[in-house]
Amino acid sequence: MLLAPAGNLEAAKQAFQAGADAVYVGLRGWSRGGARGEFDHEQLRLCIELAHALGKKVQLAANIIPKPQERQRLLHQLAHLAGWGLHAVIMNDVGFLHEVRRKLPDLAITASIGCGALNTDDALFYQDLGATAIVLPGYVEPQEIAAVKAKASIQGMLDKFLADTDSEEAVKPVEARTPKILDPGPVAPYVPIGKEAKAALTH
Repeated sequence: MLLAPAGNLEAAKQAFQAGADAVYVGLRGWSRGGARGEFDHEQLRLCIELAHALGKKVQLAANIIPKPQERQRLLHQLAHLAGWGLHAVIMNDVGFLHEVRRKLPDLAITASIGCGALNTDDALFYQDLGATAIVLPGYVEPQEIAAVKAKASIQGMLDKFLADTDSEEAVKPVEARTPKILDPGPVAPYVPIGKEAKAALTH
């Protein structure tokens, strides 16, 4: 599965046209990306409709740690989005992740890089919490990835930065870089791409 970022509806269209199987997006108030790169609810609805029409999927990056009084409102909103056909949510709050799994059992959940998963024990921990995928840091060794695959059924995604060190992309904050997830099997590389690869996606 090829998972690409989309900061707006046009970017989602281009990603699908370039061959992405899914896009992940930010929803205003739900991520750390800033309003410039986030969808409003109507844009997200249109993106999900577009994805379904093309046989694709949409994931929501929810990189927030909600206050206790915010959780019920966010759960209600997530249920609404799942009703639209949202495929998965990417999360870094362990407690909220577990609550989403209990309340919305059909929604796929990815434990983001912010959850700090590094090894088999971590993978099994998030699997038991209800995550269906985790993002591992790019420095995890192949043998460590193999150990995770051997003992955990949870899908793994490898976070690996390939941007040139002298490029604009390399000096941007992590949230502002351009990522790409290529999934040839149970463990997939999670690759923020540099300028040349980004240009290739849009042509």
